[in-house]
Amino acid sequence: ALRKGDKRLSAELFREYRERLRQKYKSLILYHYFEVQFYKGLTEALRNYVPQNCLEELSELAAGYDMENRDSLIEKELDKICDFRTSSQKSKQIELSEKILTYIRENAFQTSLSLDSLGDEFGLSPYYISRFMTEQTGENLKSYITRLRMEEAKKLLTQTALPLYEIVSRIGYLDVSSFIRKFKKEVGMTPGEYREKYGL
Repeated sequence: ALRKGDKRLSAELFREYRERLRQKYKSLILYHYFEVQFYKGLTEALRNYVPQNCLEELSELAAGYDMENRDSLIEKELDKICDFRTSSQKSKQIELSEKILTYIRENAFQTSLSLDSLGDEFGLSPYYISRFMTEQTGENLKSYITRLRMEEAKKLLTQTALPLYEIVSRIGYLDVSSFIRKFKKEVGMTPGEYREKYGL
């Protein structure tokens, strides 16, 4: 729960464990000993997930004998750890999103680009990539790639004198006829008409 940054669940588990210890160990010394052991294990488990200073503060609080305030202070420290984990996960998600979208833009004209190839590249399932694309762009992968290819086709049609077959090859299509149909569907006119209307 702490690794996921779930404050509510972390607090519930902390209170539940603390209550079980109190019921099991009536001696304050034994209770304190096993609670300290618990926090030692917890800090070790979190060592690679949160800053060292957070772990040190948690260990110091757990080892203290201020029973009246210690539990509330520890809960606050656990909240801080949850906040850090939530922030860290968001940062990683943003970084991954940028990497995936950059990769798609840089490889949009490759005929091999697909949900499967993206999944292989980033170690993610095709289902995750599909859901990611819809959430991030409002489009599925195929539509997103088509839009990028059509934008490039329009640029090449209007800014170069390249023959159509070469433009088609450059943007990742294999067949000129199917490209013409797709271009007309997306743009509302054939590539030739678009070049004639907007070209140099």
